[in-house]
Amino acid sequence: MRSLIPAVFCLLTVALLCGAPAWAGGASFVETPLIVQSGHQWCPAIDQDKIVWSDSRNGNYDIYMYDLTTGQERQITSDSSEQVAPAICGSLIAWEDYRNVENGDGSVDIYLYDLATGQERALVTNPATQHSPAIYGSRIVWVDNRNGNWDIYMYDIASDTETRITSDSSDQFSPAVYGDKIVWEDHRNGNADIYVFDIQTGAETCITDDPGDQYLPAIYGDRVVWEDYRNELADIYLYDLSTGEESRITTDPSDQHLPSIFMNRIVWQDYRHGNADVYVHDLTTGRESRVTADPSDQREPVIYGDTVVWCDWRNGNRDIYTADVADRSAPALATATITGNTLLLTYDEDLDPGSVPTPGDFSVKVAGGEATVVSVGVSGPAVTLTLQDAVPDGEQVTLDYTPGSSPIKDPAGNEAAGFAGREVANLTDTTPPTAPSHLTAAATSLESVQLAWTAASDSRGVVAYAVYRGTAAEGPFEQVATVDGSTCSYRDTGLTPETTYYYHVTARDAAGNWSKRSNTASVTTSDTEPPSAPGNLRAAFALSGSKIV
Repeated sequence: MRSLIPAVFCLLTVALLCGAPAWAGGASFVETPLIVQSGHQWCPAIDQDKIVWSDSRNGNYDIYMYDLTTGQERQITSDSSEQVAPAICGSLIAWEDYRNVENGDGSVDIYLYDLATGQERALVTNPATQHSPAIYGSRIVWVDNRNGNWDIYMYDIASDTETRITSDSSDQFSPAVYGDKIVWEDHRNGNADIYVFDIQTGAETCITDDPGDQYLPAIYGDRVVWEDYRNELADIYLYDLSTGEESRITTDPSDQHLPSIFMNRIVWQDYRHGNADVYVHDLTTGRESRVTADPSDQREPVIYGDTVVWCDWRNGNRDIYTADVADRSAPALATATITGNTLLLTYDEDLDPGSVPTPGDFSVKVAGGEATVVSVGVSGPAVTLTLQDAVPDGEQVTLDYTPGSSPIKDPAGNEAAGFAGREVANLTDTTPPTAPSHLTAAATSLESVQLAWTAASDSRGVVAYAVYRGTAAEGPFEQVATVDGSTCSYRDTGLTPETTYYYHVTARDAAGNWSKRSNTASVTTSDTEPPSAPGNLRAAFALSGSKIV
């Protein structure tokens, strides 16, 4: 069973987030030391412009709040016992409170403070222990051992009702709530799984079935993230409740812990550099970025809007730091390559597929001459230009881009810069054309055969077809003709009458790559001309009595 130590409780706490300003991940950030005191400040949570944390500056742990709008700090609790693991949503702040432990009844309770009224009250004072509160709207969830194991409970302030959410005899930890959904870490199957409960329907569902352990879920909308040990070390995974799809977010071989999610971004505590850093992943752009680079530890990150908050050890004790992670960086062009008539621009992040430049926004020069751009496409991080003609291997290619009314940009609206004279790598084409298909052969005389086939395809264009002939299905075959790539037929003459012939065709592209052979077609030469009409027809007759014979 887990030890009821405040530090552990904080690690189990998930910050609940309300509201939804738009945001996308960036690559460079501004860090701010928000609270730097002689004591320890830790276990932060954030909602809108309010940050709360547990603070030991007064000799015990109290709950404090900072208003980002006014720049004002406020002490929320003043009891001489310990108050830790705060959660906030709107005007409500909940925490786990040790005042009754110190008074002798031995229980940790859930307390609540309303910023709107200034009132503090004990929300749950059952003689058992309650810890790890999380809050969304008027609903507060927590972990409770009144039944001899750890269960998830909920209290709805609007209806003034308490509800037991889990009744399984195993332990359930780390609840989080968003809207009508409650998620938690569940041990009923012999390992830690992630479960979700729908408050409206009463349905309980396990969303992870891997035999490894899954811990510490967080939820925003239909997206649930957690810390996952299926790959031995800890990774961050995501599950979309609306689609039923699971995604692995981190693949680095080090440990990633304590995820928090807001809209399309996930933050976590990352050990890939030997200490604990804060990282952010943008689900819209697919970009993963390092938020902190200080060699000390940065832990317990939470996110709301453009603000990431964490507990920072760089000053020798735990302080509260923030970073503005708004996406202000424009997409940067990573590579430019051309193969045949396809010019590919690859950027360092996914682009907005709804903003597609026009062919006129580009100028492509091949060996000093202007090439014609016939179409432009945007998908993922790539911009694809299709040229009218294939570019021969080795030719020098340069590219200009002038942003127009529909520029290259990322989903956050940051526009990529224009450029001039960008050298384009002319890649050697090693990809052969597709094989010609549907080859047919028909005898046209005793000595000729007519062949026809469906054209092959190639990014650089098909320049020629080779026609092969044999007198047995297994060969050998000899090349009897080469025809232009724009032609898909051939008449073979000078053949032997009443003989069976076998044919196949291959295609060659501008780079000299030959395709695989087509299907084999067979035909037997035959006499297709009718005999000439008989001539000089003559008749003779004789008389025998009165009869002609």
